[in-house]
Amino acid sequence: MRSIRNALTRRQWAKRLNDLWDQLRETTVQGFVQLGRKKLIEAWLALKDSGGEPFAAWAERELKFGRQHAYKFMKIARWAKMMGLSRTALQVLPPDYSTVYRITQLDEETFLTPVESGVINSRASRGDIAKAVRWEKVSADQRRVLQLVPVKGKFRTLVFDPAWEYDWLSLAGRAKPGYAMAEPRATPCS
Repeated sequence: MRSIRNALTRRQWAKRLNDLWDQLRETTVQGFVQLGRKKLIEAWLALKDSGGEPFAAWAERELKFGRQHAYKFMKIARWAKMMGLSRTALQVLPPDYSTVYRITQLDEETFLTPVESGVINSRASRGDIAKAVRWEKVSADQRRVLQLVPVKGKFRTLVFDPAWEYDWLSLAGRAKPGYAMAEPRATPCS
């Protein structure tokens, strides 16, 4: 296998990968995984063994989709393999590599919950994924806070950090708490 990888020149690798990119650009997640696992990782290994300039510099100069996208596709391929996703499971994911790349940042539990609820589906946008991740983090934080054990004693200062409503606020609007201070003020402090 190693002799086949090293038989191709850098220009031949670039042509092979650019041709595949043209074929797969508008297709499914299986294509992203194939490009990442079967071609880019293979090219990375071959070029690493051949000496010469680093893969990143070569990919930026020679590939139509550049270094950052090459690394995204390799990450998608590694993630799909690590998660043990079948071809059928990959069909649930949206056919947008940026969205799928965002999904790769989820751990298994955080990934499965929105898939089971239907939030992650073949028509989900990056915004949908970001919202699902944000709500999953809020839920995890709520579960963590509910597990906290109160500490008895006298304290000079109490700091309240109220929950923030993110769903309907723009980034600029997130500078204010999403609910009135009446709930924290009503909390007994004795």
